[in-house]
Amino acid sequence: MLILPIQRVPRYVLLLKELIALTPPDHPDFATLQSASAKIEVIAQDINKSIKEAESRDYCIQIQQKIDTKFGTVALPISNLVEAHRKFVKEGIVIKCIFPNERQNKKLFLFNDILLLCTSLSTFRSGKYSVDHTFFLEKTSVASPLTPDTFEIRDESMHCIFLVESSEVKQDWLITLGQTITLQKVQHEENRSRGIAFTRDLMAKEQVFNEATKCTVCQKDFSFFFSTRRKHLCRGCYHAVCSDCSDNRAAETRICDTCWTKSASGFLSSAMVLLKSLDN
Repeated sequence: MLILPIQRVPRYVLLLKELIALTPPDHPDFATLQSASAKIEVIAQDINKSIKEAESRDYCIQIQQKIDTKFGTVALPISNLVEAHRKFVKEGIVIKCIFPNERQNKKLFLFNDILLLCTSLSTFRSGKYSVDHTFFLEKTSVASPLTPDTFEIRDESMHCIFLVESSEVKQDWLITLGQTITLQKVQHEENRSRGIAFTRDLMAKEQVFNEATKCTVCQKDFSFFFSTRRKHLCRGCYHAVCSDCSDNRAAETRICDTCWTKSASGFLSSAMVLLKSLDN
């Protein structure tokens, strides 16, 4: 029964398309039907996206349950496989080539930000894997050797050549890995740029705070000797304020009277005071 509301949305898309096809362009409802069809298609796409993300998260949980390597180690230097940003992309069995003639069966788990190189454990622990190495995709590259059924993956500390069953499988891995690595490198650079900008902003605000001599709210001079005139940092606007003008808390942090008034807690508190005064 819970799935029925989700199943109805694609039916609405089809229904509206049929109505549009049967409605003359000069009909007064034609434009409304087109608008409704466009909006319901956006909703359907959002639902499909959410379903795929939920399925990906569920599969990440399943993979994590199969991993026998301790998190936070050299081979697996992450705290958790299941993260809000992490999505499963692809998995497959490959043969790791160790020169001159040694071969080892391996399992690759590809996510949007990492690639896990794993070894299947013994039959007594069926379905379990130990992690040999974690490739962080922003530091990883992939290449195609001259042989038709092998491909290379390397990062700063590991270089592997993998053998697969056919040139088609190789090509699929090369395309998927190439696209995923490119997207992660772009995302990593954007995150780095945002982090640099955020750090610069904090440094600028810290400098302004250190140089401030007057309270931003009441404009009175700060004083170390009087507790009500001491300098504090408002965690809402990051301005320098005195004790008198920042005797409020939002999520256990100090904020000034101005930010308190703007916040939901301050608004409700002010409204309660107003209502009490009206009752009196």
